[in-house]
Amino acid sequence: MLIDAVAKEKEQIREKGREEGREEGREEGREEGREEGEILATTRMLEQILQRKLGKIPTAVDERLSACTLDQLNTLVNPALDAATWEEFAEYLPE
Repeated sequence: MLIDAVAKEKEQIREKGREEGREEGREEGREEGREEGEILATTRMLEQILQRKLGKIPTAVDERLSACTLDQLNTLVNPALDAATWEEFAEYLPE
């Protein structure tokens, strides 16, 4: 009887740990999804600004934009607004 109670308690503890782990995983997934959404939105905004201002985006610029982090993309907003040529904008892109 005592053994059954201990076994049941252990199983409840394990289940609680599993549920906490699942919740942490869901939260991390939501966070990553939000950041990916922000990256996508910022990239699209920059592409629209650049295309309107400078025309078709060169493949090399597009590839470098696609590799940028959110912080890097945010630093490219003013250069995108100020650049008069693709070469001028490309100077601000991270390698």
